[in-house]
Amino acid sequence: MHRNVSPQTRVYFSFLELKRQERAIIVHMFAQNYPRDTESDLLIIKAEFDKLSDELKQNYHEELLEPDFALSRLLLSTAIDREYDFSKLKSLCLALEFFNLALRYHTSSIEDPGLAIILGDYSYAKGISLSSEQDDVEATRILANAIKEGIANGQDGHKRYQYLLDSAVALGKLCH
Repeated sequence: MHRNVSPQTRVYFSFLELKRQERAIIVHMFAQNYPRDTESDLLIIKAEFDKLSDELKQNYHEELLEPDFALSRLLLSTAIDREYDFSKLKSLCLALEFFNLALRYHTSSIEDPGLAIILGDYSYAKGISLSSEQDDVEATRILANAIKEGIANGQDGHKRYQYLLDSAVALGKLCH
């Protein structure tokens, strides 16, 4: 369990309880405080996510494929004072977004539970593949731990998302 949760993570966790439209407004307001280059980095991450998830969009529950990129924003904002290397962070942000997608598939109300598991596991695999591009053992360990803890502690989506939030903060602190 995560004992020392950062204030930033607590804010994002309560942020989850808001309606999607309210979250979009807050995410937009939050983004306005970013330096311009960080916002352009986020646009690149969104475009890459759209490209990588295109096959899923065409075939499987497009409504689940509309992330608010809160995890990427949290990772970028945590790393911003470390003058991060975007080429490294891009794949880690994408990995987090695919882990989030896996979580949403696993906890969704898709009529075929077997399909939900397969799509969720596919998304986890995609996230792991993206994270391993950096050959950063510590980053991969942080992300693998988020999956392990989420699975070990049951199907509660909020608890699983908490591990992803903590991972975003830990990865942001790791990047330089």
